[in-house]
Amino acid sequence: MRNDGYERNLFPTGFSVDRDRYARDPDLNIFAWDYNIVMIQSQLEYQNAKPEEQRRMMRPFTSISSVSAVTAGFVVLMKSVDNTLPPEQYKNILRQASRELDYEGRIISLAPDVYAALKSIPTVRVPN
Repeated sequence: MRNDGYERNLFPTGFSVDRDRYARDPDLNIFAWDYNIVMIQSQLEYQNAKPEEQRRMMRPFTSISSVSAVTAGFVVLMKSVDNTLPPEQYKNILRQASRELDYEGRIISLAPDVYAALKSIPTVRVPN
């Protein structure tokens, strides 16, 4: 077991990442298809392809590189509500407020629900 803080770090990943290449399971699964850059030519080729060809093609609009930035944005939102919590507590709140998501028949665990995370910060008062 590493004791250099590795386990305490917040480790987000996208849904399509090969988990066998990492030393531990991710803390969150960010829906990377929501945050992207669309390459028009690739998108047109994908749209015009027959369904069996589409299955072999890479979707032209995924962006794993946005996962860290999106996760940082979630933490910034939480810190804007209460910036006094230790880093580990923000991680724990995000994990506890995450849920399963069914995407095209795949069940994805630990998809963050940021609204639920914000509501569960101890100092937040949500009106009834």
